[in-house]
Amino acid sequence: MDIKKIIVHPKMFHPDDIVGLAFLFFQFPHLRNVKLVRAIPYLDELSDPRVLVVDTGERYQPELNNFDHHQDKTLPCASTLLWRHFYPEETEQDRQIKRVMDVLFFRSIDRHDRGIAFAGGNAIGTAISAMNFLPDGFELAINYAELTLRALIAKQKEVLPVRNFWHKGNSFGGSRRLRLFDEYLPVSIRDKVIRYAEGRKKALFLLWPVSDDGKMYMLRTVNVGQTIPADKRQIDFDGMSAVYASKKDALSHALELAARKFEKDRYWYKIDSQVV
Repeated sequence: MDIKKIIVHPKMFHPDDIVGLAFLFFQFPHLRNVKLVRAIPYLDELSDPRVLVVDTGERYQPELNNFDHHQDKTLPCASTLLWRHFYPEETEQDRQIKRVMDVLFFRSIDRHDRGIAFAGGNAIGTAISAMNFLPDGFELAINYAELTLRALIAKQKEVLPVRNFWHKGNSFGGSRRLRLFDEYLPVSIRDKVIRYAEGRKKALFLLWPVSDDGKMYMLRTVNVGQTIPADKRQIDFDGMSAVYASKKDALSHALELAARKFEKDRYWYKIDSQVV
C-alpha cells in the first residue's frame, strides 16, 4: 500500500476516526511511519491516491483512498468503510471474522458516531472520546483502539472454530441437555467446546464418535459439579466421561441422564437422584 500522507479531521477526535486509524495501523504496520495530518484536505489531496483521507473530505472514493461518510447518510461510518474495504477475505475464517466484527464492533462505533443510544452504552467509544482531555490523548486513543481491535480479532480466531463445530451438532431427541455430534471432536478444540457449552449453559452432556467405524461413542459431562454414573453399558468410565461400544448404548444412557431432574444454582446444574 503506497501512501505518502494520511489526513484526518482537525480539532476533537472521535471513536470513528480513531478506530479507523487503529485498524489501518493494525492491518498495515508500515503506515505508522507515514506523515499523519489532522486537517481539512485540499482538492489535490483528495485526487491523489497516495493520500489516504479518513473521516473528512466528504468523499467516499476507495479507488482514490478517500473514506468519508458525512456526505451520504446511507453510508456507515468511516472506520466501517475502511474495515470492509481493507480487511482480507482470503480464507473462510477471514470472511467470518469480517462479518462478525462488522456486527459486534464496528456497528457500535457507527452508532456512537451517529449519537444513537442503545442498551449498555458503548464503553470503548466513551473511553476514546474522554481521551480528548489528555495532553497526549490522540496517540493514546489510537493505541487503545488498536489493542482492543487486536484482542477482539484474536478472540474471534479462537472462538469461531469452536462455534462452527458446535453448530454441526444437534439437540438429540429435543433435549437441550444433550448435544450430539456425528463426527469426532478434535482434541485440539475439545476443551474449548466444553468451556463454550459450560459458559453459556448450552448443554449438560456432549456425545461424539471416537472410533473410525463410528460405533464407539464418548459421553462427556460439561459442568464440574456433575458426574456420569457407572453403568453396565459402558466399556470405559472415569466419572467425567464414559465410552460405549455402540451409538445405541451411548444414546440410551445419555437420554436417561438428560431426562433427570436438574436443579439450577448460581454456578451450574447439579444432578438430582430423582428421575422425572
